Amino acid sequence: MPLDLNFELVSLGLLALFLFAGHKKPLLPTRPNRRFTQLCLLVFALNLLDVFTVFLSAHPGWLPLPARHALLAAYYMGQPVLFALVLNYCAWCARLPMAWLRRARWAAAAVTAPVCFLALASPFGGFLYTLLPAGGYARGPLYWLLGAQGALLLLGCFAILAARRAWLPRRRLAGLCAMAAWLALALGLQVLAVPGPLLFYVFAVLALLTAYVSGQNPDRYLHEGTGVFNHRALDELLQEYYHRGQPYMMAFLHTALPGDSRFVFNTDFELMVFSTAARRIRQAMPGACVFFLSRPRSFVVVSPAAPEAVSASTERAVAELRAGWQLDGHQVGLECTALLFDGRACAATLDEARILVENAFYLGDLPQTPSGVLWASDDTLEQLHRLIRVHLAVRRAVRLNKISVAFQPIVDTAGRMCAVEALARLEDPELGPVSPEEFVTAAETSGAILKLGQTVYETVLRFMAQNRDLFERLDYVSINLSPLQLGQPDLASRYLELAAFYGVAPERLAFEITESFHLTPDETLSRTLQQFHKAGAQLLIDDFGEGHSNLARILDMPLASVVKLERHVMAACLARDERLMGDLIGLVHDSGRGVVVEGVENELQFRRLTALGADWMQGFYFSRPLCLGDLRDYAAASPPAVPMG
Repeated sequence: MPLDLNFELVSLGLLALFLFAGHKKPLLPTRPNRRFTQLCLLVFALNLLDVFTVFLSAHPGWLPLPARHALLAAYYMGQPVLFALVLNYCAWCARLPMAWLRRARWAAAAVTAPVCFLALASPFGGFLYTLLPAGGYARGPLYWLLGAQGALLLLGCFAILAARRAWLPRRRLAGLCAMAAWLALALGLQVLAVPGPLLFYVFAVLALLTAYVSGQNPDRYLHEGTGVFNHRALDELLQEYYHRGQPYMMAFLHTALPGDSRFVFNTDFELMVFSTAARRIRQAMPGACVFFLSRPRSFVVVSPAAPEAVSASTERAVAELRAGWQLDGHQVGLECTALLFDGRACAATLDEARILVENAFYLGDLPQTPSGVLWASDDTLEQLHRLIRVHLAVRRAVRLNKISVAFQPIVDTAGRMCAVEALARLEDPELGPVSPEEFVTAAETSGAILKLGQTVYETVLRFMAQNRDLFERLDYVSINLSPLQLGQPDLASRYLELAAFYGVAPERLAFEITESFHLTPDETLSRTLQQFHKAGAQLLIDDFGEGHSNLARILDMPLASVVKLERHVMAACLARDERLMGDLIGLVHDSGRGVVVEGVENELQFRRLTALGADWMQGFYFSRPLCLGDLRDYAAASPPAVPMG
């Protein structure tokens, strides 16, 4: 068997193997994935055509002369077309704007068209090949032309990567560069006159596989426990839709195991339930993409179908999940409601769509319908738009360092200021003043809380260093720490180094542990709190009595010296039976900690809380949050404080 044919058959086998390996898991229906499949099929077809060309050229009597010319011309035209499609694939993977894509296509066509014309004219002029009377054919300058064309296309690929490097994740950029390197090596082997296209197809297939694994690898887009498309896959598909300007519908399926099942099944079985649920959703909503989000454990469905079709299929999916099914001998089902909306109407840009995905599951209570499916109302859409605008405002403020700091006094039972709490404030040019409840929640869900918290902390340290006469009369300045900040292993070391840099003693600092969501005690948290405590900083439990901050938190944080009682808890206790408030204060005192009551708004509350044993208080009755100049005036009017013991 000719050496050419051996290599062709080897590359065919490799291609079949790669196609099988690449498609044995579900593929995200993005254009690069479809282009990958098309390119692989084209390489397969050209490879097969070359096998026939090599074989039949050795037997000239098997085909008439026009058929032999047609076979060779088709084969030679396929080579430059493949390079043009590879360039197009690189451009799509690089997420080029549509205008750039059009230019890339015109450039590829301009380079490809002459080679195709020469291939069509070769039967008459012998430009790229010449049939030999005894069989076979002389190749002519084809590979030199392909080498020149490939070099131009590779230069175009590298220009794309260089121009759009900031758009690409490192892994995808590395994959595309590796693909270009494989193609360059294949071209080099051809230009060096390796007999026939011996290794070209092998390297072409390896190049495509490299790009696929680095940029479109299915494992990156599947949730580990369920095998369903994950958050990264959802982001990839949204990029595709916004890149192409394609409309889409989105459904948020709020799901949960029934109340009597949550303590029966273990985590592995729960993941099996959600995996089966995703399969049932796909069956009920053909043509839609189903994504599973771990927190909360719910589904997002994206569909390009019309609203009526999406509504009907979503109702079927919700009914399927509610009806339940048998799984490993258990009857299981999910409580499920769905919120539907037009994605492009709610989110005009990709950034807004990402914000929407991060936050739509945390909307307030929505009206219930018999089918469990609800289209977003005007009020809901307004709530979503407000949520998106707040998130964008937080990002702008953090990026431009426009977060300001105010200080709210903490007073003792004699009304003397003992400490202050540093509070972040945001005033946006478009939205005006944004409430802390809104922008802190937005910062936490988007991850901007890390930068925001660092900004607030450094601002406080700078104020303390520049106004020592004011802050040294206080026992401490308290700064809030969110669970996301406490999850950073180097938080304590960084914060203590910053305090030393500004010359602020750790004893003048206190850190309030806030809990917008459950904070699980672990080694990182314990080490961070121990470092703060060992350095002399105080630890406070914030918003006790609300959400996740409860008695368990007191037990989990033995190093905390002060507990701050949340204002709604205080108001509710005083309104119903003030003995409840006394019992709560006594409980904290019995644990060996002091009590700060938040939200004191009038003299009656102040007197009642003083009588019930509160140590310190904070609220609008004493002062609203103050800028630095107003705080200095307030301190001048306040009598000297007794140190907090």
